[in-house]
Amino acid sequence: MIRLGLVILGLALVVVLGARLVDLRETTTAVELNTPNDSDYYLLDAVVQQMDDTGVPEYRMTVAETLHYPDESARLTDINVNYLGDSERLWKLVAARGRIPAGERDILLHDGVAVTRNQNNQEKMRLTTERAWVRPDKDQVDTEVAVQANAPGQSLKAVGMTLFLKQNRVVLDSNVQVTYTP
Repeated sequence: MIRLGLVILGLALVVVLGARLVDLRETTTAVELNTPNDSDYYLLDAVVQQMDDTGVPEYRMTVAETLHYPDESARLTDINVNYLGDSERLWKLVAARGRIPAGERDILLHDGVAVTRNQNNQEKMRLTTERAWVRPDKDQVDTEVAVQANAPGQSLKAVGMTLFLKQNRVVLDSNVQVTYTP
């Protein structure tokens, strides 16, 4: 009887140890990772900074999520771009979403784009539009859709605009309506 009990205990130990070895082997196998929406990689809370020819920072972009695809395109969410310019002036661009088309460096911001110009820590101009292209190689932002702008003493509406960041200059394309307030 004692022998039968020892045999059963021995078999139980072999079964338990065998199960542990199988569990260890399963946990050491490679885990397959899947990136969101068939992207080849993604970044969370990414920061991109571009320097001018002398090494001085020109702009800084933060993005909550970046999905990069095999064709070199990207999808962006919660985008904040600070174009530094000189120390007294700062352009800031904010958008809920954006994308970089395949093979491009330009960024299409969309889903509510706001562009503000600050000078001496005061907002001097605020532009809003549904979508706009950021063209880092040209230091400009442009759109072909409706734009609304507010600045001290005036508000305006237009269709299409080009913002030349280095020159602190906005060119409105068509259907420009300006309202002055005293």
